[in-house]
Amino acid sequence: MATESSFHGWLDEKDWPNVDLDSNGNWKSSYKYSLASHDVEPVEGAFEFREPNLSPRFDWNHDPNKDKWTTGPDGLVLHTATITEDFSPAQNTLTHRILGPRSNVTIELDYSSMVDEDRAGLVSLRYDVGWIGIAKDGSSTTLQMVDNAEMGPENNSSPHQKERTDGKTFVKLGQEHVAKQGGVWFTGTRYSIFNFATKKSGGHAVVKAFDIRLS
Repeated sequence: MATESSFHGWLDEKDWPNVDLDSNGNWKSSYKYSLASHDVEPVEGAFEFREPNLSPRFDWNHDPNKDKWTTGPDGLVLHTATITEDFSPAQNTLTHRILGPRSNVTIELDYSSMVDEDRAGLVSLRYDVGWIGIAKDGSSTTLQMVDNAEMGPENNSSPHQKERTDGKTFVKLGQEHVAKQGGVWFTGTRYSIFNFATKKSGGHAVVKAFDIRLS
């Protein structure tokens, strides 16, 4: 513990933080903030991925394959980095912490460059998975809702998946997905954007926007 004689202000001569005491040796009622103010990104908003670097609010679910994703004027381009039948090992799944107690996420997805048996979309990620997305199978392109793809055990949050094709109205797709809780998944439930191949690599999907709002 530093003595009173060493308290010369918020930072000492070595730039270590110190508490400046009053004449009676007590803490003062207020202190001047020593750092310059700076803008803080709001927790809600739309992100279009046009900057060269991702916002620190986004995380990768696994170590990303840096050669399989880019950001720029077109948005976030996710090339298929993994060939898998199962969502969980898919690389380059981009995640964002949910906002509580309730929030909505909307993504704008360009799937025109997906190839046969690719899967891309938005997922509620925890122990079990509920996702809504595009499935490309031969000449057929369908919108699918997958529920309870298990990754491990228990909870009470209930995400709903909806789709909008006319640019105006959202329509509920599939059933309510009940996300399970457990102590091991320390990052908590996350909204996640994915694109993976089940047959061969070579396709890609473009995320034009990610919009998150409290509801």
